[in-house]
Amino acid sequence: SDIDNYNDIDGLASLINCLDLIITIQNSTAHLSAALGKKTWIMLLKNARWHWTLTDMTKSLWYPSAKLFRQDKFSDWKSVVKSINMNLDKFQLEYKSK
Repeated sequence: SDIDNYNDIDGLASLINCLDLIITIQNSTAHLSAALGKKTWIMLLKNARWHWTLTDMTKSLWYPSAKLFRQDKFSDWKSVVKSINMNLDKFQLEYKSK
């Protein structure tokens, strides 16, 4: 509660660095997390901003540590959440095996 994610970028970066995985929407947290090289999963609208659509459906041109989860249909987040859940199961298995 002491971190102001809007006005305290250093505090947000510190919080991000404490995490193993960041799941977020297309916002400043996504950019900062991915720029820090943290494993970042980004939930995108079907008509996401241009910088998320320059490559294939799951990779970011700008951030190698980012994985993109895009809506199949406008306003439908079910497929995005389902895909994240499946990937999260895999992530947890990989994390536990380390």
